[in-house]
Amino acid sequence: EYHNDMDRRFNHLNWRASQTGEELGSWLINQGHKVEATGPSDWQLSEDIDNTQALFILNILQTMEKALKGLPELDDWLTLRYQQLKAGELSLKISNVDYFGKI
Repeated sequence: EYHNDMDRRFNHLNWRASQTGEELGSWLINQGHKVEATGPSDWQLSEDIDNTQALFILNILQTMEKALKGLPELDDWLTLRYQQLKAGELSLKISNVDYFGKI
């Protein structure tokens, strides 16, 4: 459901927003851009999370809450995550793909 929500919110793109990591490279090339390099750009927030990082994670949780509203057991899952965030026990790993090239 999260991916469906993302695709609906960004329906003006020439690709499915939820698949940007997989589709952006081909799209750039098809638009005439030269992709020089691409690679994973993973990062993690886990230990000694400061206020800015906690606010970032809170934003992610709130985005998920809006996108998945009405799903069974979502409230319990979110309650636990908010408690973990407040206690400094919640970590977050993000997997991105970076592209470098010429326009």
